[in-house]
Amino acid sequence: MSSYGEKYGWIVSLMQFPVWVAISSYIAAPWAVALAGAGNHFGLATLLSSLALFLVDDVGTAIGMQAKEQPRMVYEQNSYLVGGWKQMQRWGVAKTYTSAHRLFMIWFQFWVVFAHVVGMATPFFRVFIVVTAVIKAFSGYRWWFVGPNQYTITDFFSFKPGRITPERDSQDALIEFNDETGLESKREWMARLTGLDLSQLDSDIEGYKKGYRRRLGGKVFSESTIAAIFYLFFPV
Repeated sequence: MSSYGEKYGWIVSLMQFPVWVAISSYIAAPWAVALAGAGNHFGLATLLSSLALFLVDDVGTAIGMQAKEQPRMVYEQNSYLVGGWKQMQRWGVAKTYTSAHRLFMIWFQFWVVFAHVVGMATPFFRVFIVVTAVIKAFSGYRWWFVGPNQYTITDFFSFKPGRITPERDSQDALIEFNDETGLESKREWMARLTGLDLSQLDSDIEGYKKGYRRRLGGKVFSESTIAAIFYLFFPV
């Protein structure tokens, strides 16, 4: 995870929705009125469907992190959110990433309902929430299918913390966990990533070191700058 996400992730994750609620009041967007209609409240169907799509992502993420797939295959790509989980643990309000994300789920839902109730759900904000909800559900639904997983939706809503899952931090953490626990070596991971068998991989790496070939690309473990910017604005 980037040091920026580690240091400031909790601020980004906690402030995204309050900031969007505040600034949306100052954004005049005729196109948003055309899409969402005038007024400063959600329609009931739009509100409930948006909250449900949020739950698809947030509940799925929290439960999916408890899975024990072998080797581990899935990690959280939003480094700001991971930074927020870590801060929740440091504050002592959450024991695990699953517990921390449950708190973020409540926080996200609260701000959507708050904006609706107090009349701050402007047309722009409503469009933003619907788009965010669709993106969240699309990007997060896969967590529901990670398995095997003995942690259930009942466990989640009964506030069971689950186990500590540092391997979900980042791609680096996932690879290190698999390597250290013997689930998948770094060489095996690289072979799976590139589609090469191990002998081809060793040849490619040796050629790469000598500067002859670039098939494996540059810094494999680098975090996408585009993704970091995206997550800065969208709480998904």
